[in-house]
Amino acid sequence: EVAETAEEEAQAAEAKPEGAPEAFHRLSAEIREIFDMVLQAGLSAQTIANNMLQYSRQGGPSSGVRRENLNDLLRRTLKMLGKHVGIDKVELTLELCPGSPFVKVEPSKVQQGMVNLIVNAIHALQEVEPERRHLRLITVMQDGHVHLHVRDQGPGIGPRKLERIWQPFFTTKGHGTGLGLHITRKVIEDQGGTIECESTVGVGTTFTITLPLD
Repeated sequence: EVAETAEEEAQAAEAKPEGAPEAFHRLSAEIREIFDMVLQAGLSAQTIANNMLQYSRQGGPSSGVRRENLNDLLRRTLKMLGKHVGIDKVELTLELCPGSPFVKVEPSKVQQGMVNLIVNAIHALQEVEPERRHLRLITVMQDGHVHLHVRDQGPGIGPRKLERIWQPFFTTKGHGTGLGLHITRKVIEDQGGTIECESTVGVGTTFTITLPLD
């Protein structure tokens, strides 16, 4: 006999149980987020463990050296990383040189170096505005060498910290071992290559791995 007011109708609608499809969608999204967090944590732990293991093996004999196409090795590294380190939350540009940049390396060690540089760049990009979260991976063949540039538009590294980034156990982050860059430089130099870093505060950072073509 007495009609419900608009406010009462709204309250009644809110009190209705959530439909099954909506509830399932929300639950699925939450589960996916939890799995992403677990996988990311697992990969981070694996990276730290690999760095520690590699650090303990410094000076040991080389093994598993073979001829590799650096472009293919980089593609495989990205496929291995997937979305587990937040790579889907940055704008990734892959610029690979034409031809076949073959190098003679230990693939697993070079991949570890690639992972360290890419993960560092992604972590740095989380500190800037979303519109600046750009990561470029570039290969260039020049003068008998191939150069791999890992270039981000993150906050950059100040000159005083830049002088220390290659030191073991030095880190600019609140987590990690501070071994990633030290190990990366060691394995690259062991294979006849070099690694350099250029960084400008407020602009970004570029790491460049250079290896002789085979």
